[in-house]
Order: sequence, then structure tokens, then C-alpha cells
Amino acid sequence: MTPRRNRMKYISFVCVMLLWVSLFHIPVLSYGEQIDAEIRISPSTLNLNSNGAFVTVHTDILYDDVKVSFVYLNGVAIESWKADDCGYFVAKFSRDEIQKIDGLVTGDFNTLQLLGATINEDTFLGAADIRVIDILPEGSDNDNGNHNGKSKGKGK
Repeated sequence: MTPRRNRMKYISFVCVMLLWVSLFHIPVLSYGEQIDAEIRISPSTLNLNSNGAFVTVHTDILYDDVKVSFVYLNGVAIESWKADDCGYFVAKFSRDEIQKIDGLVTGDFNTLQLLGATINEDTFLGAADIRVIDILPEGSDNDNGNHNGKSKGKGK
């Protein structure tokens, strides 16, 4: 009886796995076309010491065509969205989350990729380069007032 019981468990396991694959993996393969999106990222230079709240991505995809729950910038989920004056989709992402993306190279250009889905089950993908810098703004609490080796203090 034990070999038969093991065989039934094995058959049950295989059936459950086939059901799981058919329910969760096959729909992903049936998505429509991939659309190449033109994107522009603002700011084009990301200062890690800036106090900005968002990184904004402007697209050439119509606002009404986007399924907003499936929009990511390098794996970071969308935080807010709107249509621009021409009816195109604009996505906003948390600046703090974008700055945490693994592999960002400070002092160089980095390619960010926008990935999303449309209401017609098509996917769109767009990429743009931004420069990443790490410069303290003048007048910040960490700015000691020395610029180009000159002191701004009185009597010096």
C-alpha cells in the first residue's frame, strides 16, 4: 500500500503543478506586442544630496492606454501619475526609492528603464540616461562656507 500511496501523492503533486503553471504562467506568455516608448526623465541630473521628492518620467504613450498598476522604473513602483497637456502619460516615482537602485554609478550616466502595461495587454518599454552626482548644495547645513579655497569669514 505504501508504494501506491506514494504514487497517488506524486500524481496529485504533478496535477497541482500543471494547474499552477497553466493559471499563472501561460497568461503572461499571451500578452500582446511590446511597444518601444520614448521617455524623458526629469531631473536629467540626479543629485543624491538634493531635497527633491520625485523623479518624473514623460512618455509618448497615451494616458488612457496605460494600466497604472503595472508601471515600474528599474523595479521601483509608480507613486503618482497624470496626463500632460497633450494627453500623454506622465509617471512620478519616489526620488528616495530611485536613489536606492542597485548599481547606480555616481559621477556618470546611468540608464533607467520604464516598464509598463497597457489596457490592451501590450507591454511598453522605454529607456533614458540620467547623470547621477553627489554634491552638497551651497548654503546647506554641511556647507562650511569655503569655496575654491577661499574663506567667507570676516577679517580674513
